[in-house]
Amino acid sequence: MSLHHNFMRICLLVAAFTLPRMASASSAGPPFAHTGAPGEANCTACHASFPLNSGNGSLLIEGPVEFRAGQSYTFTVRLQDPGQSRWGFELTSQGQGLISLLEPTRTQVGTAPNGFQYLRQTSLGSSAGTVNGPVSWTFTWTAPASPPNQVSFWAAGNAANNNGGSNGDYIYTTSLSVPLALDPVTDLAISAVGTSAVLTWSPVPTATAYRVETAAGWGAPWLPLATVAAPGHTDPAPALLALYRVVALR
Repeated sequence: MSLHHNFMRICLLVAAFTLPRMASASSAGPPFAHTGAPGEANCTACHASFPLNSGNGSLLIEGPVEFRAGQSYTFTVRLQDPGQSRWGFELTSQGQGLISLLEPTRTQVGTAPNGFQYLRQTSLGSSAGTVNGPVSWTFTWTAPASPPNQVSFWAAGNAANNNGGSNGDYIYTTSLSVPLALDPVTDLAISAVGTSAVLTWSPVPTATAYRVETAAGWGAPWLPLATVAAPGHTDPAPALLALYRVVALR
């Protein structure tokens, strides 16, 4: 056999052993329904070198503290892990609202046979060679017109070692639940009793509970302080410039 034929035979053997490993790494996007959401698998189904969430990295979903029906919001998925150098993720809201792309070269969205949308990285979005991270992906979510009181997002992230295969990768899962922003009660009254702030308001006929929120001055974000079953709450240690609002939960 000639030297040329031997060279071609070696090349074909290399290709036969290399291509399956690259396919299993899913750098162009993982299969649907591997977010760790209820009823779903996660990426350890293929990347099984280490137990789930056992590495030194982290996966976060960053988004608004609340949402309103029909409005759009920006979310970011952020993944990091010391020593790893390729990155992937998959996210779903399991049919609640609409996911849209902000980074069409780095992310892709598709609808699975179960009817749910899944946001995933593209091959370019896997940021091959970026050591340690963090690597992030940003997208838009539009709330449904008739939403539930809370929408949850689930994601799985793959902090990979960029070896072209599925071994040596760390898998993380996380979730974020965002409450529906409800209109505050209109007759909230606040009085000082000693060093405490006493909040009173009238019952809302359709309310199942009330969320008391506070902000540390004008322009500061509203943060949950307490959830109570009936009108009335006392804050024993109010901040110097504390503001309050109460929303009825249904």
